[in-house]
Amino acid sequence: MIGVECGFLREAEIPLLKDVVVGSDQRFDAKAIREFAEGKNRYVFVARFEDNIIAFAYAYSLPRIDGKKPMLYLHEIEVLERYRGKGVGSQLMMFIVDFARESGFSECFVITDKGNARACRLYRRQSMKNDYEDEIVYVKEFK
Repeated sequence: MIGVECGFLREAEIPLLKDVVVGSDQRFDAKAIREFAEGKNRYVFVARFEDNIIAFAYAYSLPRIDGKKPMLYLHEIEVLERYRGKGVGSQLMMFIVDFARESGFSECFVITDKGNARACRLYRRQSMKNDYEDEIVYVKEFK
């Protein structure tokens, strides 16, 4: 396990995200990342190691119509391949869960594939649970 510093993305660090974002099969767009991070109720979390960004995650605050506190929806977490299995994802998840709890969110949730065993283990280690064996996600893509 390596020790990392977890926190929120700083504007000057946006260029350092390139390797991690491209590693997640996404196109790196510094302007889009900056706009996302500056938006209300949106969060970009990072793990720093030796002056580099080696992991990131991004999330949204979702308000509710039932009067309960908002939920934190974690959309993605990505760790550079050479740092996987070294506790980086666990440390970043711990930071995110602590942030959600301390900020008064009612819950933190993430959607993943059952076949992504590494991600499932990561979430279970944070005491996250999947009580919804029958839930599925439908997606309509727009080109």
